Amino acid sequence: GADARDIAAVVGELRDIDVLATQIVPAVAAAMPNEASLVLLQAELSRLQSQVRSDVTVRLSGDRIMSFLLRLGRLTEAPKWRKAAKSLPATSIAAQALEDNWRRANKWGQNINDLSVPDRHSMRKVLKKLRYQVEAFADFYPDSKTKPFIKKLKKIQGVFGYLNDVAMAEKLSDLALPHGDNADRVGNAIEIVLAWHTQRSDHEWHKAKRAWRSLEQTGKFWAISNQ
Repeated sequence: GADARDIAAVVGELRDIDVLATQIVPAVAAAMPNEASLVLLQAELSRLQSQVRSDVTVRLSGDRIMSFLLRLGRLTEAPKWRKAAKSLPATSIAAQALEDNWRRANKWGQNINDLSVPDRHSMRKVLKKLRYQVEAFADFYPDSKTKPFIKKLKKIQGVFGYLNDVAMAEKLSDLALPHGDNADRVGNAIEIVLAWHTQRSDHEWHKAKRAWRSLEQTGKFWAISNQ
């Protein structure tokens, strides 16, 4: 609903600035320690990070958001949810859920060589959901089957997560930059950061393709276990 979307948007805003301040820019600063403009950019991001965090805290403490969280809690306790959960064997529910999400991921994976940036983002979200399900249902299957799959799934998620963060780094250009003498230097630092990560992302995308092929070859442990 609208409340859930609002929460996601508010928290997403904080997550974006945190990634920029703690991962995207520091990676370049570590690779280019003599570039003084990057220090100025990091200082600006730190200032904006504190500002956004304070704003998010206020917005999430509002009556509307608290009311939504209470409604959500009551929904999970509804009898119809508990009844539905008991209507089928747990392993059958697990296998069907895993298979459904695998099909969604595989739909993107079969065209991985041609995925656009928005497509990559969509595949990343499907893989994220698949990871949550695999870990939630892992106890229903032997470790020897689940651990290799989870290891390879984590690897491809790491690559997709980085690529998503690089795409999000374009938001650096939209930040409220300082005025005066430092404005040009901070702007130059942003250009350096974007260029550095763009070059690295080309290499990482090739790794994503290899990681997907490796995950495919691992096999669907939920299907094997049910044969």
